[in-house]
Amino acid sequence: MLAGDVPFEQGGDPTNDEQRYRLLEGSDPTPLPPPDPGTGLRPTQLSSTANDHRIVISVGPFDVIEPGETFEVDFALVIGRFFDGMIESAAQAKLTYDGVWFDRDADPATGVGGAGGGALRPRLHRA
Repeated sequence: MLAGDVPFEQGGDPTNDEQRYRLLEGSDPTPLPPPDPGTGLRPTQLSSTANDHRIVISVGPFDVIEPGETFEVDFALVIGRFFDGMIESAAQAKLTYDGVWFDRDADPATGVGGAGGGALRPRLHRA
C-alpha cells in the first residue's frame, strides 16, 4: 500500500522506472511480509494513519508478448470487514462475474459456461 503524501523511500508513489521496477519485483522500501507456509496468506496489513492510499497490481509472468498483442485481465478489488467479510465480498464478485446476478449484455454466450465464465485468467489477443 502506497501513501500519497510521502517520498517513495518512506512508502510513497514511485516517480521513476527504477522505483516502479523495485515496487513490482517486491524489493521496494516497504515490501510485504512473506506468506504463511500453512495458509498461503500474508499477515494483515493495517495503516496507522489516514492517507491517500494507493496499490499496484501486476500479472504474469508471460513468456513473450509480441508487438501488437494485448492481454485482457479480469480482476476484482475486494474489501470487507475482517477476513470473513472479504471472503463474502469475493464470493459476491465471482457470482457477478459469472453472470449470476446481472446479465448486462443479454448474451447467453457470456457468463456461466460461456466466454466470460470460469476462473479469472489473462487472455491473449492478437492484433
